[in-house]
Amino acid sequence: MKWFLVLATVVGLGACTDDSDTAAQAHQAAQQPSNRPVRSTAPAPNPVPARQPDVDLLRAVATDIVVSSVYRNDLQQAAQLADADLQTAWNARSGELLDSWIEVHLPSDATVTSLQITAGFTHRTATADLFTGNQRIARVRVRHNDSELGVFSIDPESRELQTLPVHGAGGVYRVEVLELVAGSHANWREVCVSELRVLGQAPTAIAGRRFPHFHVGARTPRETLIAPDNVEQHFVRAADSFARAFRRLEGDIHRDENDMGEPGLDDGFAADYRRRRRQLLQSLGSAIEAISAPDGDSIRALAFAPLRPGDLAIVANALVSASASLSPEARCQWHYDHIAILLSRVAVSVAVQREVDDMDDAMGVGATGPDLSMLQITLERLDGSFEHPSPAAIASVRRVRMPDLTRTRQDWPALLSVVDENATLCGW
Repeated sequence: MKWFLVLATVVGLGACTDDSDTAAQAHQAAQQPSNRPVRSTAPAPNPVPARQPDVDLLRAVATDIVVSSVYRNDLQQAAQLADADLQTAWNARSGELLDSWIEVHLPSDATVTSLQITAGFTHRTATADLFTGNQRIARVRVRHNDSELGVFSIDPESRELQTLPVHGAGGVYRVEVLELVAGSHANWREVCVSELRVLGQAPTAIAGRRFPHFHVGARTPRETLIAPDNVEQHFVRAADSFARAFRRLEGDIHRDENDMGEPGLDDGFAADYRRRRRQLLQSLGSAIEAISAPDGDSIRALAFAPLRPGDLAIVANALVSASASLSPEARCQWHYDHIAILLSRVAVSVAVQREVDDMDDAMGVGATGPDLSMLQITLERLDGSFEHPSPAAIASVRRVRMPDLTRTRQDWPALLSVVDENATLCGW
């Protein structure tokens, strides 16, 4: 019995020793790295959204720019702060100098990360350096609403945009000129800034699709809301009024050019027509802004830009975009107005070409093109009666057989394109 107990004890001890070694080996193995993938049961973390790049808020959200003054009371001077062109500049009133300032009014939900500004008028002409010749900014103070954000130095020798490290929420940012470096022309006593940019973000930002409203001295409140049931009437009235006034403007330009006996206008006439054109585009842009802010802004931006051959196409595209949700009747009114503008242009071009042919014939050169007498009469009759949209008027236009004339190679195909593209929509 004793031997049995001893044997049993030895066997039992041996068994305990083996279990302990096995557990130790298992524990050691657990500490070794495994090549097998481990499947986690924890929930995956939400991805951190990437930060959107900053945009120039002046061209991305609804903004207002107010300046202390403008040179010779020309509002276009203020618009040149935000035209993305370093060859233009805002010029303050002569002699204002250290009393000059710029304010930017931003939506409350915007976030500003920095301002950028030029020290002066960066343009260099063939005969003069407007940067070194003019006053240049050396120091400014920046305020946000009622708080001062700091005083910042600006390098008056650099033509580049310079960053002012300010940041904050939306509201009013004011840049005040504190120090200037005089230019080489002692009689040039205007503060100049070629470009101002406000970098940041906003929930409603559409980069490059907005354009500021400009004011001198103080911001003028504006009301752009219209009742939903008046939107179509508002659009039709604005587009039709623009088309009629634009046709008169181009007709007056042609008449005055003829009175002078040569292409081009003298400075007085040209300045008056630029003023009328700007008023037309500003008025149309402000009216369309109440329906589609980006489309209205694209039209207002044209008001402050140099006259270009493609201006009418930009206006037409903006009006087509703004009216996309309106009834076919409202949309077709603009298409008809667009055709009327192009028809007037073609009628003028044919009349001018006929005058040139007649002069060549009188001088014995001899006209080399077709006789335009009947075509001129037909176009002038159509132009004079082209007032209210009708399939009959469009049919009369379709029947015109236009010869290949250099003066009409752009406007006549554009006219036919508007007719063909909207024939189904408008019942032409």
